[in-house]
Amino acid sequence: MAKPLFKQAELLALVADYNDGQDATDTVNADDVVKKLRKAGAAVEAAARQMSFEEIEAAGLPKTLARVVASLWRAEEKPVALVTTQSETHRPTSEDAMMALATSLRLASQMSDAELLAIYKPNERDDVIQELDKRARGKRFIVFADKTSLTINRPTSEKHLELIKQGVEIGETTMIDGVLCEMHRAGELPIASLDICPVHECHLVDGFCPQCNFNWKGVPQDLLETVWIYINQVLADKPKSGSPELNMLLSAVKNAGDQFWNEAKMKLVTWKDGGQVIVLRKPIRDLPGAQAKK
Repeated sequence: MAKPLFKQAELLALVADYNDGQDATDTVNADDVVKKLRKAGAAVEAAARQMSFEEIEAAGLPKTLARVVASLWRAEEKPVALVTTQSETHRPTSEDAMMALATSLRLASQMSDAELLAIYKPNERDDVIQELDKRARGKRFIVFADKTSLTINRPTSEKHLELIKQGVEIGETTMIDGVLCEMHRAGELPIASLDICPVHECHLVDGFCPQCNFNWKGVPQDLLETVWIYINQVLADKPKSGSPELNMLLSAVKNAGDQFWNEAKMKLVTWKDGGQVIVLRKPIRDLPGAQAKK
């Protein structure tokens, strides 16, 4: 007997659910799909996890279903972590995963408010955004728990949406755990910011600057400010990646007491005595799908 595909039972359940909503001439031949995917190596877990949705689609699945299968096969690559919001601590469960899989196969107009919000991202599915905006009558109701990752506070957002549908005017801000929070329309991106590199002033991802090829995480704030002053007031230039000037600077960063910084430290004192500040954080202005506020 041939070895089953990785998570074959879940895949067959998805195909059966898909076929239930199709005419007889448009159904997917599950046996044929399984045969082709097995030939492509999907019976081996490691291989299945590496397959792109295009490769899965080539086995005979519709594109949307192929995306779901690809997500299903990759779902356990990372350990499940607690998602903490201002008003809740939520651990993703298998029920959440199945909801996401099920809803991704349905029209947005057929989903409940909870299902829409469970898969909502302000820069992704247009049909989900449009349906939520329609139900909210174009009003603000979404609260973000994490503006950088675009994670929303689902319970609070759902409660706001229900109030709007009942004709309640809820305003544009709300209070959560004593903190005043801005609300957003469906599809509207929040203003978010990230730390920047003190040398090249580009956004850092987990502290890493791709231009410096250096991780600034853990570097003390006063040293970060000293580096910025050195670049802008002493060197008056931004050293290029891999240049001797940059290599020398990064070496000195690892030794905060190095005399390399003497002039920059003196200028930093003068800078601050003059009432000037250094802000090593900037808004994210180029999120994909960014929309202007309505």
